[in-house]
Amino acid sequence: MPRTMSATQARMHFGDVMRRVVENGETVIVERAGKPQVAVISLADYERLRELRVGELKPLNRAALDWLDRWLSTPDTMGAAWWEEFERELREHPIELGEPL
Repeated sequence: MPRTMSATQARMHFGDVMRRVVENGETVIVERAGKPQVAVISLADYERLRELRVGELKPLNRAALDWLDRWLSTPDTMGAAWWEEFERELREHPIELGEPL
């Protein structure tokens, strides 16, 4: 589950945030006024995301990515079994990657 912190906390502890992301593979969601604004992810994860050509994905693939996006934006409301449901969605509708951008 991603760690969530305020923009002030992220600014004050950015070195620690970077270490957690790089060394532990964590994702850090930064909030402003209690609302998620950005995600801090590793460069490797960012590059993998850039390789996705979402416009070329089949509608069912887009649905799986939308599911993941909903979880990232509201992890507490998705429930404890979200990962199992997401994995089931991926098994039923695997994501097909397009050519790199």
